[in-house]
Amino acid sequence: MNPIYLVISLISVVLNVYFLSKYSEDVESTTKVKNDTSYISKSTTRTLTSPTSQDIENNILEMLSLRQYHESVKLLINADINDPKITYSLKYLMLKHVQYQLNKGDVDSAIELLNELLSNFPNEIQFLKLKSITFELIEDFESAVRLIYEIQYRTYDSHEKQLALQDARSLSRRCIDQLLNKGDWSDISELTMLVLSMDQDFRYAQFRLAEALLKQEKYVSASIEASRLLDEPEWNRAGEQLLAEILAKKQNTSQIELKKIGQQYVANILIAGTTEVSLLVDTGASICVLSKEVFERIKSSIHAENIGDIPLNTAGGLVVVELYRFPSLQLGNHLVKNIEVAVNPHSSGPFDGLLGMNFLSMFNFHIDQQTNRLLLHDKK
Repeated sequence: MNPIYLVISLISVVLNVYFLSKYSEDVESTTKVKNDTSYISKSTTRTLTSPTSQDIENNILEMLSLRQYHESVKLLINADINDPKITYSLKYLMLKHVQYQLNKGDVDSAIELLNELLSNFPNEIQFLKLKSITFELIEDFESAVRLIYEIQYRTYDSHEKQLALQDARSLSRRCIDQLLNKGDWSDISELTMLVLSMDQDFRYAQFRLAEALLKQEKYVSASIEASRLLDEPEWNRAGEQLLAEILAKKQNTSQIELKKIGQQYVANILIAGTTEVSLLVDTGASICVLSKEVFERIKSSIHAENIGDIPLNTAGGLVVVELYRFPSLQLGNHLVKNIEVAVNPHSSGPFDGLLGMNFLSMFNFHIDQQTNRLLLHDKK
């Protein structure tokens, strides 16, 4: 579901739940919102149908339609504060207008009106909830999370506190998920740490923090955070899987996808961090080999050092070839620096050379012929 539509639906829930629970006897008595007056006391009916309250309501509606938000809020402030039922109904009217704007997709106008309301009613819980959602809309996730968690401390009612905590977790999860969609692991770790500083039992944030630390290769911290999930039945399996993945990463294990040519396998190798070539994985070759043709094409960008000539056994017999020292060869996450590579003027084929044992022997390795992958991990 589109995040905007999800937020709009949430705003609708926030408005309806809040006012139904807090102002069900007052707000819903307004004639503009509901014509049925069977639930309204006589004194309330007289107040809300008085010319003064009706005029204020009509004037506010007119100003809202003209987007004169400052003037409409001034009318709300100047309303008869001695009868809070009028104030409640007018606040409800304006918040419903915010919802109406969001339903139309007019987010900028909704935010403008909400900011005007908040500048004059900074401690209204229903306004604060909408403000946190506004922060979410503009992707100021840190402010959204801080504010939504703060709201639960504005009430002493245990049930309302629990509802506020549920709202906070729901919004926090949405914010985290939006960062996940972007793959922004640094921001995810910062946001989840903020959430956990205010809600240490929120396991979804705990899981995402451990995952984000793993993606940033902070393995010790990731292990600590993942271990906190093991005591929770619902999160135990996820914690164990994360710890297994962390262990594999700590051992520097890579799974390299290979291209199969007949019964042989070719891997893409990065030379000197700049140039990619395709090399045949050859456990029978004692040294890595690059064709002369490919070497001449790339030598200006890799800065290889000539260190002499060596005899080389090839399919065509023994030949003498030039030996170079390359700055590095890299396969996946695995890199070997200052490695010797023979340049063979006689090599040809659907690949650029050979990946020999002077590279492969630096690691424990295995070719998975079912998946056509090369598994590498450091011997240490």
